[in-house]
Amino acid sequence: MYFYNVVSTIPFDKVSNKILKQVSMAATIAEESDFDSSKRLGASLEYKGYYFYGSNSHRNRVGKIDCISLHAEVNVLTKALKKFEKNANLKSKTKLPPSTMYVVRLMRKKENLPSYRSYFFGISKPCADCQKKLYNFNVTRIFYTDIKDGREVICEMKINKRNSKDIS
Repeated sequence: MYFYNVVSTIPFDKVSNKILKQVSMAATIAEESDFDSSKRLGASLEYKGYYFYGSNSHRNRVGKIDCISLHAEVNVLTKALKKFEKNANLKSKTKLPPSTMYVVRLMRKKENLPSYRSYFFGISKPCADCQKKLYNFNVTRIFYTDIKDGREVICEMKINKRNSKDIS
């Protein structure tokens, strides 16, 4: 089941300054990820006029489960919930104000890039589970890096109107 539809694909040279700034911040955060070079993701969430950032990371133990990872999108969503919604957690049904997520995957370092970045971006479309969590917490737009026809682009996703009822 898809919770979002891709509504636009924007080449990097046509991306607005606001989107470019958040993509750059997410990329800076992705550099802190403890994953291998092609698996480093960073995310930025614009929520209630604030920005939250996070990267994917390994978690040694959560409860009785060993060796799991925390996706960048969930990491950022959790930070926002802790800050503003005291009783909300990833399993709650709290409807939050509309927000926007930016997701970036860093690949290898690349020569001859614009001054605002030093990495080649890869495909960072949120997985179905992350889309479900973002949908349930009213993230209405998602921007993510992708590669189309050999060029780096930013894709924009919006909520799929056919899935307008809450998904548990």
